[in-house]
Amino acid sequence: MSNLQTFPELNYVTFTGKVLDKGDLSLSSIDVYVIRLRIENTLTYQGGSETRKRVSEISVEAWGQLAEDVNRRVRAGSTVLVEGNLISRAFENQKKATYHRISVKASSVKTLDTRS
Repeated sequence: MSNLQTFPELNYVTFTGKVLDKGDLSLSSIDVYVIRLRIENTLTYQGGSETRKRVSEISVEAWGQLAEDVNRRVRAGSTVLVEGNLISRAFENQKKATYHRISVKASSVKTLDTRS
């Protein structure tokens, strides 16, 4: 008898970051609005006696009503809280080699900027 434990499949991410780039709102091939963002996420941590930073760039896409809301409310430079699921897409380059790209399909994008 196996002692392997079955774990639930989890695919949910939450992170904050600064919007580096906001693409144009466009209509997808299935007639649903989509918008793509590039988010910079910075992790600050203690490395020995030094404070260090690790910066990651995360691709995010929002669909439907969320895409329209993001288009109205979010701008480059905004600080946002993103919740969503990881998605993977396979692409083939000109040499017919397959590679994969992971991004986040947002279920929520909230601006954290305060207005003065």
